[in-house]
Amino acid sequence: MPIVPVKTSSGVVNFNCTISTPTKTEAERIEPGLPTILFMHGVYLPQIAFHSQFVDPLLRKFNLVTFDFRSHGETTGAKVPLGYGQKDVAHDVIGLMNALRINSCHIMALSMGTVAALEIASRWPERCLSLLLVAPLGLQERDELKSAHEDIHDLWRQGYPEPGTVLEDVLKDAFYGCMQLAFSGKQSEMADACLAIAFVFAESHWGPDNFDEFKHSTLDLFNNRKSLPKSQLSRIRCPVRIFRGDLDLAHPLEYTEQFVELLHEAGCTDFEVTCVPNAPHLVSIDNPKFTNPVLHDLVMQQVQGTIPDVPDSVFSPWTPILRDAGWIPEGDDEDEDGFVMHYQGFSSNVVVA
Repeated sequence: MPIVPVKTSSGVVNFNCTISTPTKTEAERIEPGLPTILFMHGVYLPQIAFHSQFVDPLLRKFNLVTFDFRSHGETTGAKVPLGYGQKDVAHDVIGLMNALRINSCHIMALSMGTVAALEIASRWPERCLSLLLVAPLGLQERDELKSAHEDIHDLWRQGYPEPGTVLEDVLKDAFYGCMQLAFSGKQSEMADACLAIAFVFAESHWGPDNFDEFKHSTLDLFNNRKSLPKSQLSRIRCPVRIFRGDLDLAHPLEYTEQFVELLHEAGCTDFEVTCVPNAPHLVSIDNPKFTNPVLHDLVMQQVQGTIPDVPDSVFSPWTPILRDAGWIPEGDDEDEDGFVMHYQGFSSNVVVA
């Protein structure tokens, strides 16, 4: 997984990237001449959220690229400053695209990642060929959810009551609140494994020395973002596909409907909305059969020239870490290593280094 340094407005950030091509699970660079899909994860849960896309042979005909946002996963470097907002996130991504020599690409984004995706598609329309948005945050946050995020933030800080003391149960309580919004209480081995992995990263990033960065990169970014004006949305030139889970606890159907109406009023005509039955906020993690074919078709509609055949077999860059966290690929009966962590309805096998 290449580490890509990018000079940002607040200093150099070393973005942890993953690139998969038709012939390589973990490549150092994209393959010239092939379409590229750039994936942007949401808050709290890093790039591992795209396992179900990177393991799909249908999509592995293309260059697949993802990365950890600042203060997430294995991205390091300059701290997230006070006032870091949606425009700053978008500028970070454009800088990363430049460093990776991605002139234009298709974008799939989840939840908070859709904020950056919409900024890019409307500010640099020539660089975005299509948008697939899962649980898009196209409007400013609702007051009820702002309060929920504030409660989560406060509870996390309570997990560190004094120097040298860590209350693991309190931290898990806070983090579980985040994941309840993400997965709507719907448990699966994949969701549980992602949760366990994300919790380890959260502890590594957001201890007492980095409470300010935790607030700037999660709470402030969520609660301070604004709806994009119609004048800006009108600059989007690419097709837009929206997916919403009908069990989404974070945002009601009316929230999505209002955003769709805003797109319509802005003159965006090539968009479709799919409501996935029995699916949570993060639709695509456990429901790739809905999202992946649509993403494939978005890319193929703009293909000029020859595309490689579907690879005979593909592997996910994250299979080892997911297996260590308790996920077992379908049909694989191999025993897992590690200890089982149970907490309020989720259990994950976590390997301690």
